[in-house]
Amino acid sequence: MTLTRECAEYSSEVFNTIHKNSITRIYSSSEGTLYDNPEDPFDVPYALEYPESISSQIVSDRYYACPPNGLDTAVCHPYSCVYNGICYGNATQGDFDIDGIIEMCIVDARDRA
Repeated sequence: MTLTRECAEYSSEVFNTIHKNSITRIYSSSEGTLYDNPEDPFDVPYALEYPESISSQIVSDRYYACPPNGLDTAVCHPYSCVYNGICYGNATQGDFDIDGIIEMCIVDARDRA
């Protein structure tokens, strides 16, 4: 069965929590739109800067577990995941996208019936 790479989608909050050790805060009144405490008039706005290793996982303000790529396919067992043309069995773990975070292949049997 030919399978295509599928990446779980996260909220920005979950994504930022997962990658908290990689993200840099840039404090700037011109670029910053985030605040630690918006009620504090002395709070300095900041923006988040993502390293290249994870910026490809953000597409049109949507946050993913891996870089989405609909052209990444492989012929695999139906209960597998695909990354860079390689098949991974259900529940296989590894840092497939080399972003420092361990991913897990999770296959929803309802999608493959």
